[in-house]
Amino acid sequence: MARHLEGIDHCVVIVDDLAQAAETYARLGFMVSPLGRHDAEMGTGNRIILFERDYLELLGVLRPTHFNREIGQLAEMREGIAAIAAGVAAGEPQSVRRAVTLPDGSERDAEFTIA
Repeated sequence: MARHLEGIDHCVVIVDDLAQAAETYARLGFMVSPLGRHDAEMGTGNRIILFERDYLELLGVLRPTHFNREIGQLAEMREGIAAIAAGVAAGEPQSVRRAVTLPDGSERDAEFTIA
């Protein structure tokens, strides 16, 4: 049987307040990294909890930007795992073409590459 999932690299946990989340995880016994800041356009930061082969990334908005609007909205609604980065076995990229019908009724080929 083929193995398609090569393992989980890390889980992204969206939080509303990075400092408070770091304190909470530290009280639970986890070693939490110092604040990491992403670039100004991203406007986000993280705190990392390392394990032997993977890690949790606590991710929060430091400064609202167009890039992190959705992250901020999610954090306001609920905190928790929002993404999992996993190694996935993939074959060589393939060029694909298929006919699509446009709104005016004409047909054209859509071309794209998949892996």
